[in-house]
Amino acid sequence: MEPGKTSFFQALGIPSKIARGTIEIVSDVQVVTAGTRVGSSLKVLSLALKYPTIVSITHSLVNSYKNLLATALLYLCLVTILPYGASSFLHG
Repeated sequence: MEPGKTSFFQALGIPSKIARGTIEIVSDVQVVTAGTRVGSSLKVLSLALKYPTIVSITHSLVNSYKNLLATALLYLCLVTILPYGASSFLHG
């Protein structure tokens, strides 16, 4: 995460410091225990760390689907444009 996000860790009570342009967590902290409800801040943290949880699975699947659609649309555009000459399309 970028250095401007230290307030995020402070709000969660996680000790952190800025070193070499990144945020470093100073000590180990147990963020979640089994059977407890997860708040929105912890959801965001698990997504940012790419740590899969039951809550984040839906978001991860939706984001993957968006990436797949974007790739498919780009491919479709390239397949339809290139046979007509991409240079004529790009230069008018």
